[in-house]
Amino acid sequence: MSVERPQVIYTAHHASDKMGRFTPRSNLTDFQRRKFSDYDSGASVPENGILTLRGRHSRGLIDLNRAPDSTTLFPEVDFETPQPHKVWKHGLEPTPVEREWIKKKFYDKYHDRILQGVRRFSRTGVVVSWDSSSGGHLGKNEAGFDVDMPAIILSNKGSEGSCENFNPNEITSCDPLFLETIVIELGKALRKYNLPDEVYMNLVYKGGYMGEHYNTRRHAAELDVPYEIQSFQIEYSTVLTHDQKTLAPKWTQLSKLKSAFEEAMDKTYANFVRY
Repeated sequence: MSVERPQVIYTAHHASDKMGRFTPRSNLTDFQRRKFSDYDSGASVPENGILTLRGRHSRGLIDLNRAPDSTTLFPEVDFETPQPHKVWKHGLEPTPVEREWIKKKFYDKYHDRILQGVRRFSRTGVVVSWDSSSGGHLGKNEAGFDVDMPAIILSNKGSEGSCENFNPNEITSCDPLFLETIVIELGKALRKYNLPDEVYMNLVYKGGYMGEHYNTRRHAAELDVPYEIQSFQIEYSTVLTHDQKTLAPKWTQLSKLKSAFEEAMDKTYANFVRY
């Protein structure tokens, strides 16, 4: 009996560092623009669902993983520490008219493609936000302590270290059982491919706009579909996949990560929709 592909959409929205015709106005060097992207996430993103999307322009133009009314939809600085770089040369920032064009051309079209994909689902579906982060300091955990980026963090708006949210007024974006299952299956697959298997849940990262928005647990009325949709974010450390000084890719590692997640998703989805 043939096995149907999981009803999954993957979105690698920060995969590109391209700024097109706006490049001469950017204050960032080629290297800085690459570092500001989720470099080579377009190569690691899984393709075992019904749709895999890759951002084609730099988040310096517009951040696809922000709400349309976010104050950081049009970033002004990158993530460099301790001193971030300004994205634009002084006085050469996009005008309000150009921002509106950028939003319609890149942001609106990208999210329309996700929504069209969601409405292609024929049963329970999943939207996976595929992100990466460089190693080193991640931020402060819920106890206020500094933490470093582990190998992988899965986020569903839950409480730190849990697939659940212990705040009765907060709903997770993904069924806790689904997230717990994929954490287990991903750990097994990572070990199979000799990759670090430390998979954390909701550590600092709780899921950006993609992970928070495209699910029926939190946005059923807006999505208006007749079936359940889950969504969550994966943030993986580029220590696994790149030289941290040159940002040169380790293609074998990227391929292994992709295969590991595809296998974990296949097993998790098959078990989840069975019951």
